[in-house]
Amino acid sequence: MGQLVRLLWDICRLRKGPQDLPAVPILVSLTLGADLVVSSLGRAMATTPLQALRESAVGLGTMVAFLFVVLAARHRRARFVQTVSAAAGADAVITALLLVPMALTRLGVLPGEIFNGLVLLTIIWMVTVLAHVLRHALDVTMGTGVLLTVGYFVAAIALQQYLFPPPGPAA
Repeated sequence: MGQLVRLLWDICRLRKGPQDLPAVPILVSLTLGADLVVSSLGRAMATTPLQALRESAVGLGTMVAFLFVVLAARHRRARFVQTVSAAAGADAVITALLLVPMALTRLGVLPGEIFNGLVLLTIIWMVTVLAHVLRHALDVTMGTGVLLTVGYFVAAIALQQYLFPPPGPAA
């Protein structure tokens, strides 16, 4: 397990790519499960646990569907297991790093402005890491990976807001 976490950390630092992960289906289950737990924990700080689980599951489903479509479009379906494992695993690692500052902000220990800055940096890091994963998985340039990732993030956020609209102002 420690070796897997180190590999995922190296992917987060752009030192390794999805091709460095073993192509075993159990790894997809493991990384998606870890990402679901970590994402749900983070979301549960702002909503109910069940709603957090729903939103996280939709987010992961969107990511898996996106990766399947772009890999199929580039005739790289054989890379699906490693690509999903790298994307979900890296997301779980990065999101886990944000849980402590998130909790400290909810407790009033960390100012919201500092937390918002950390969130912005984390989003940039996540875009960079997913672009790096796509670059390797699709055999494209980093610029193309960034464009695909930004497009995916915009579509995923729009879908989340459509399915789970924020509460409106009280009447």
